[in-house]
Amino acid sequence: MDTVARWAGACWIAAGVLFLSELVHPNALDIGFAEASRQWVWPALHVALVLAGILTVLGLAGLIATYGSRLGNLGLCGAVLAVPGVVVAAGLFLAEAFLFPGIAREHPELLDLGGPLLGSVGLRSTGALAGLWFLGLVLMGLAVERARVLPRGAGILLAVGTVLFAALEGPFLPVAGKVAVVIFAAAHIRLGLALASRRSSAAAETRLAA
Repeated sequence: MDTVARWAGACWIAAGVLFLSELVHPNALDIGFAEASRQWVWPALHVALVLAGILTVLGLAGLIATYGSRLGNLGLCGAVLAVPGVVVAAGLFLAEAFLFPGIAREHPELLDLGGPLLGSVGLRSTGALAGLWFLGLVLMGLAVERARVLPRGAGILLAVGTVLFAALEGPFLPVAGKVAVVIFAAAHIRLGLALASRRSSAAAETRLAA
């Protein structure tokens, strides 16, 4: 379990670092998705978000493997909701990374916010399903904090950071959104460090007891 905890912590930390790439996300609601999709940073940014999602799933798996019974039904529900949310979000991010730039060049009107693509019920419903990722992280953060399996504050920071990220960066609020990105990324890094630290403390206590 020590190895699982160590790698899970590393995944949370790496995910947090990758989420910082959101700081350079162009304000697509302001300049339009067609213009945003033409920027050179657009594909790399969304690939980074896909990788962050994958690392988050691995981190969740390690957290459940290490503390599953102590996290209870709340933690299990958080993981069950977050995983399909990540899968759906990853699909959307990949579409944005590799399809949107071509659409922006050939048929930019399709990327109008109220247009036939972005305004479709199907795409908006898919986006809502991706929101399960955030709901799952909030529940997991609350479960970690309630179970006290990690140093106090690690779980609540994840829950609060996730809510702020979804509420402020989702609509691309100029300053508040970027602050929310930093808090969200810091929450992942903090949880990862706490998980690794907990593992080290537990190992030290075992050696002393022996």
